[in-house]
Amino acid sequence: MKPVAPRLTARVLSCLALSAAAACARPAPPGDTLLLLGARSFGADTRAAELLDDMAAATDVLGPSRFEIVRAASPDRFADALRGHDGLRAVIALVGDLSVLHGVDPTVWPRFEPELTSRVPDLDALDEALDRLRRAVAERGGTLVLATAPLGMQGRIEVPELLGVHAHLRERARDLDVPLLDLAAHFADLDPAPLFANGIDVLDGYGDDELARAVWTACLEDTSPLPARDDAERAARAEARALQAIHRGQVEAWPALIDAALTGEPATARHATRRAA
Repeated sequence: MKPVAPRLTARVLSCLALSAAAACARPAPPGDTLLLLGARSFGADTRAAELLDDMAAATDVLGPSRFEIVRAASPDRFADALRGHDGLRAVIALVGDLSVLHGVDPTVWPRFEPELTSRVPDLDALDEALDRLRRAVAERGGTLVLATAPLGMQGRIEVPELLGVHAHLRERARDLDVPLLDLAAHFADLDPAPLFANGIDVLDGYGDDELARAVWTACLEDTSPLPARDDAERAARAEARALQAIHRGQVEAWPALIDAALTGEPATARHATRRAA
C-alpha cells in the first residue's frame, strides 16, 4: 500500500478539524441563550423563537443572543426541563395555561375521564414549582422572567380560574423580585383577533407572530426585563425605539427618541446604518 504524503495527511487532518469545529459551533457563546419556556402556549411550533432570533441578529438590541423554545408538561416540570441548558441569559416562563389545572380542557368533547378533574389550581404547588425554577435558572447563570400565558376569549370565559392564576402570578413576581411580562393582558387587548389554534391557550401562526412582537417590544422599553449589558446594546435599543416610533407615526415622541439615538458616535457599521435610516 502506497504511503500517504505527510503534506496531504496534514491537510486532511486540518480539514477534519475545521469541520468538527464548525459542527460543534453554537450560534451564540455561553450566557447568551434566552429560553421561552412553556407548557401549551407554543403548540408544536418554534416560529416565535425564529422570529426573535431574526430580529436580534438584525438589530443588536440584545447583543450576541439566540432564542430557543423549551416545553414541559406543566409548571412543576419547568425546572427539570432546563437540564442540558447551561450558559443562560434569561428564561421567560409562560405560566397560567390549562396545564395548571388537572384534566380540564373544554376543547375535548365528549370527555370520558376515568379520574376526577379539578378546576381549582393548587397555588401552593405552583409557588413551590416557581421557587425551584428560579433556583435552577440562577444555577445556570440566567435571570428568570415570569410571564402570564396568553389566553383567548374562549379561555377567559370558559376557564375563569386561569385569570386567578394570572393575578396570583403578578403578586408572586413581586414576592420573588423577578420581572413580569403580562402577555395575558396584551393578548386580551387584541380580541377578537384569531390568534389561538384552539380558541383557549395554544397559539397559532398569527399568535406566534404577536408573541414575538410583544416580547421584543418589552425588550426595548426602559423597564426591559433584560437590561442592556453594555453601551452597544443601550445604543442599539435607543436606535430601535426611534425607528419604531417613526414606523408607528408617533410624531410627538420623535424629537426625544431621535436625539437619544443620535447621541455619541456610532460604535459599529450596523449602528451607522441604523442612524442613517
